[in-house]
Amino acid sequence: MYQTQRARLTAHPGFKLTPDQGNAILARAYAHESYDSLDDKLIGPIQGLQPISKPSELLTKDPSHQLTEFVRMATNLSIPGLPNVTGGRDPRALVACMYNFTNFDALIAYARSEPVDPHSADPAMLAKFERRHGIKAPGEYLFGRGYDRHTYVLRQDKETFEHFIDQELSLTNLSGLQVVVVRTNPMGDRRLSGLVRDLVVLKGPLQEHQSSLILGARKPDSHIAVSLIPDDEYTLEQLVAAHLASLSRDAAGGRTLILDGVRLAGDDESLQAGLKLAALRKINLVIAQDAPDVRLWNMAESRLIFSVDRAMSGEGSLELTLALTQASTYLSRASSKLLYIYHTDREGVRFTAMDLVSGNVSRNIISRVFGAPRG
Repeated sequence: MYQTQRARLTAHPGFKLTPDQGNAILARAYAHESYDSLDDKLIGPIQGLQPISKPSELLTKDPSHQLTEFVRMATNLSIPGLPNVTGGRDPRALVACMYNFTNFDALIAYARSEPVDPHSADPAMLAKFERRHGIKAPGEYLFGRGYDRHTYVLRQDKETFEHFIDQELSLTNLSGLQVVVVRTNPMGDRRLSGLVRDLVVLKGPLQEHQSSLILGARKPDSHIAVSLIPDDEYTLEQLVAAHLASLSRDAAGGRTLILDGVRLAGDDESLQAGLKLAALRKINLVIAQDAPDVRLWNMAESRLIFSVDRAMSGEGSLELTLALTQASTYLSRASSKLLYIYHTDREGVRFTAMDLVSGNVSRNIISRVFGAPRG
């Protein structure tokens, strides 16, 4: 969590902080002399400053106690007699940024309100989540609840991303949604089968009547189907057409086709045809690839960047190049914590963290809420 908070500080366009300045502010807020970003450790407690709980502990406290600690952090940053680390920046704004809020008033409003559930099916709850954190909930941009503007995913660690999607599918209330996940990993259903009831799984070559096979196997309460197809090259139009009918039925709340690492034909004509076909039925596309593709970046409103190679280039897109540069200094896998980038044209880069849970997945609303990106 310290890495995430430092990244939020240095990415904030109004602060214009260097990494070293971000480290110094983070350390002082938590009543320490310095912060080692490589080992993710605070060093040298400062006597006389107010001790602050670790973020994971602070976020489990009741709102009134959280607010007390937020105020103490701001006090630590502004106390006289120590070297100035804020450079004239408002300590309250720095603390708000660290905890994913636009300003300290929003932080206070949070501390006086009840938690929000990013996995809810209630539009009012999802709107509340977006107002508080400035981004949509995963059920919208990943699974298409009232959303069909597509999500592009760049990741090289295929297993970790598969884990991420499966966990989100198991946590999210999919009432009124239909989701189809297409993978070329022959064992790509193993985790979901242990997490989700009434899962439909098809294995074998992609069929023109793939939707009929899914509909024939689908139970009334089923919301997820997995198509495990051979590792071959497919057109986007071909994949959308094969799953069109199954996504259109019993999907009053929305529909998503997740192409998890499927090799797509490179011609623009089939890509545009697939996008047009998806638009006709309001299908949200989530396309995960292991190398940057400017065309896919541009077709999506939401973008996620997980594991990347520092040598990767976003040639042809200044935004993609900038996002890759920022991601290369942040992304890592620390224990069970997954760090990733969320990007939109409106909000730019947001630094995000979440817990990947092995075995049975249980809800942890507070950790998911505070995993929400904030630059």
